[in-house]
Amino acid sequence: MFGSLSRVVAGVSEKWLSGSKLTSHRNARAAKFILPTSLCSPVPFMILWNAMGAALVQPIYFYSIIRSKATLRDPTIPLNEAIALFITTLPTVLFPLFLFTPAWLNYSSWDHQGYIAVFQGTPFLMVVIFVASIAVLLPRHGIVSMKDAKNPNVDKPWIVASFVMSGTIAAAVHIYTIFRSFTSTNPDTALTRLFIPSPSKVNSFSAPSYNPTLTSTALPAGYHVLLEGCHLFTQFDWIIVALSCVVFTHYLLTNPAGNDAKTSLQKISAMEMRELAYLALGAVILGPGAAGSFALAIRESRLREQTASRKKI
Repeated sequence: MFGSLSRVVAGVSEKWLSGSKLTSHRNARAAKFILPTSLCSPVPFMILWNAMGAALVQPIYFYSIIRSKATLRDPTIPLNEAIALFITTLPTVLFPLFLFTPAWLNYSSWDHQGYIAVFQGTPFLMVVIFVASIAVLLPRHGIVSMKDAKNPNVDKPWIVASFVMSGTIAAAVHIYTIFRSFTSTNPDTALTRLFIPSPSKVNSFSAPSYNPTLTSTALPAGYHVLLEGCHLFTQFDWIIVALSCVVFTHYLLTNPAGNDAKTSLQKISAMEMRELAYLALGAVILGPGAAGSFALAIRESRLREQTASRKKI
């Protein structure tokens, strides 16, 4: 579930970034920074990482966002889109329950596979919820909420709340898992077993010395090889997702306006190195989804402060 929740951070942040597209049409300065068509919605990428794994797709997705200059924009977005994003965040972070609830409730393998198939379509459901929220807000805000010059940051609380909500839920899941790992006597739930990849474990079941009668389930070796292979895939998936979230959010946190001036380690300040260390520590303690979400919430304030400073100049 860690990987799924941290992927939600990408979906939330990209929806937030792409939400500025409507604002950009009303702002000639920002018009040239409209996202490429392929990045205007997170849905295609979410479908890909649901089907192929986040470790393969998410780093490319984050890199594409940075290289597209998506962060060079007016930080505010229409109020109705900000509210709709908040409404959409809660069901979105709960979508991974389609994967895990059948296992918790001991559903049949057939039913479990059915729910996994449903999970593959959740990116479309996210869009439906978002559009439905816009429709509900239509009588009061219209299709696009006009910016209030006296209160330009009226959308900020909704954006920050979306990040905080996703981060809180991701942190709760991660901390609960760590807690159960410490309190359980089952060796299969030890921290090293959960998080540290062990390819040799997969090979051990195909070794000539393997005896299925010595295992608790006495199942064929092929079953255990498949099970351990899936577990190994999940471990590497989590590691790569965690690293990509830390690097991506650190870049956005230290470059809130999308400034590419700092491109080498020699140019990173001591404060930025501390923030990177805090992000890495947060990813370990709270999980990458939580660390990334909370960092993006902080970045939201920095981005608007920088924009206000430039306007004064």
